[in-house]
Amino acid sequence: MSGLDPDELKLLEETMAKVLESSDRLDMARLDELGWFELWRDQPAEAARALFGQQGRLARTSPVLSVLMGAALLGDPAAPPVLLPEFNAFAAGWCSTRSTDGALTALAQADALADDGQALFVAGCPSGDNAQLLRVEVAALRRTPVDGLDPALRLCAVDVSAAVRSGTPLMSGTELSTAWAQALALGRRLLAEEMVGVVAEQLRLAVEHATSRSQFGRPIGSFQAVKHKLAEVYVALSVARLAADEAWLDPAPTTCLMAKVLAGVAVETASQHCQQVLGGIGFTWEHPFHHYLRRGRLLAALLGSRAQLAASVGSDILDARRTPVLAPL
Repeated sequence: MSGLDPDELKLLEETMAKVLESSDRLDMARLDELGWFELWRDQPAEAARALFGQQGRLARTSPVLSVLMGAALLGDPAAPPVLLPEFNAFAAGWCSTRSTDGALTALAQADALADDGQALFVAGCPSGDNAQLLRVEVAALRRTPVDGLDPALRLCAVDVSAAVRSGTPLMSGTELSTAWAQALALGRRLLAEEMVGVVAEQLRLAVEHATSRSQFGRPIGSFQAVKHKLAEVYVALSVARLAADEAWLDPAPTTCLMAKVLAGVAVETASQHCQQVLGGIGFTWEHPFHHYLRRGRLLAALLGSRAQLAASVGSDILDARRTPVLAPL
C-alpha cells in the first residue's frame, strides 16, 4: 500500500476509532461529513483500512460494504446499496436462497436500506445465462432482523419475492457476470480488512491477559505453550495483513478471494488460540473477547466462507491446470 505516510494513516485510524466509539452505528451522512468518501476516491486502500480495520477492532458496524458494492456493480457512486448473498448461497454460486415456503431470500445491512429508497438485487446465479441485476423498491422488501450470533452487526434477512416482480432490470449476461465479479472482489477486500482488525484485537486482548496474569509465581505469558499459541496467531495475522495489502495492489477476483480465505484462517486461529490463552475469563460476558469471537465468525461467512472459497479455488485449479499466485516474489 502507498499514499499516506504511517503518521497520517495512524491519525486517520485514530479519528475513525473516535467516531466509531461515539456510536454503535455509523451512518453515511457522518462519513461524508468527515470526508471519508473523498479519501476513498483518492486512496481506497488507506480509507478501507482506516474504516473497516477500526470496525473490526471495535466491533462496530456501518452500511458501507453494501453501498460500495452497489457502486461497483453499476459504476456509479450514487447507486443504491446491494443486497448480499445468504451464507449458504455460495455453495451453488447463487446470490439468493429459496426457502422452504418458496420465498426468495437474501441478506441486507439494515442501516443501508432507506424505507423510501431502492436496492440492487442479483436474481439467479451471476454466471448463469438467466441471471439479472434488478433495481427494487425497499418498501416492497420484507425484512427480518438476524438476531442470532451477532445482532450488533445489524444484518437482516430479506424476502425479495414481491420486490422482484416489480423490479427494474438493469443488467444481465456477460456484463452482469463481469460486474458482479468485480463487486464481489471489492466486498472481499473490505471484509478482509475488517477481519484483520478483529484478529488484531483478539491478539491484543490475549497478550494483555498473558502479561498481566500469573501462575506458579510467573506471568503465564512466560510459558512456552502460551508463547507458541500467541506466535501462531501473530503469524496468521501477519499473513492475512499482507494478503489484504496485496489485494489492493492487485484487485483481481482471485487475489481478493485468497485474501479473504487467509483472513478466515486468521480468524479461526485467533478464535481458538486466544480463547485458550484467556482461559475461563474468555468465556464470560464480562470480558470483551466474545464480541470479537462472534463478529469474526459472521464476517468470515459473508461473501463466501473459507470452506466455500477454498472449494472454488480448487475447482479453478482443476479447470485451469494452474495454481494461482497471490503475490510475485
